This record gives sequence, structure tokens and C-alpha cells, in this order.
Amino acid sequence: MSLATEIIDYIAAQTALTEGVDLFYTYMPRDKETGVIISEIGGTENDTNMYRKLFHIISVGANPVSAEAICTQVLELFTFCNGIQLASKKIFNGVSMASPQFLHMAKDNYPVYTASFVLFTER
Repeated sequence: MSLATEIIDYIAAQTALTEGVDLFYTYMPRDKETGVIISEIGGTENDTNMYRKLFHIISVGANPVSAEAICTQVLELFTFCNGIQLASKKIFNGVSMASPQFLHMAKDNYPVYTASFVLFTER
């Protein structure tokens, strides 16, 4: 199981988001107008058995308040988190790299917000 898959499962367990309904990995299907997309950007290993992975959040909401709020909620799950045990890895720490920012207005004037975070896990 990939780290991204485990992150999606964790988000679904901790929020009202449902994978495949309003929580997606990498892209949002064309038939969906609102939801949250989680993408892996990349990662590096270091010599202390730690792995650093960058994730990106894109939130499309029916209004600016909901889009920003859900982006913030997902980001806060991982910001300064300590000791989250996933199925195959433990997250030792999470750091916000970019707080939720308005990106643009999508189709049907739905606002899009974006944020990013880094997770430090065991290899």
C-alpha cells in the first residue's frame, strides 16, 4: 500500500470526506464539481532512516468558505502531527509548507484553494 493511499484512508477516517465521492487521489473525475484532491509531489530519504514526502491539497467548494475550510481541515490533520500510525508506516511529524490560498474560480464559479504539507515517516 502506498503512502498516498494510506493518507487518503486516514483523511477519510478523520473527516466527513469519503474516498471516491468527495476525496480523490491525484485528480477529480469530470462528473464531480466539488471535492478535495490529494497529490504526492515527491520525497527523499536521509541517512537517519527517515523519509520526507511532500503532499499537495486542492479543494474545490461550492463557496469560498467551504473550500477554504475543508482545505484547512485536511492541512491541520498533518501539521505538527506526532506519532500517527498508518497501516504500514508511522508518521513522526508533519509540517505545513503553504497555508490555504485562493487559487482561482473553477467551472460554475466554484472557488479553488490549495495548500501543501510535508510528512516525515519511517522508511
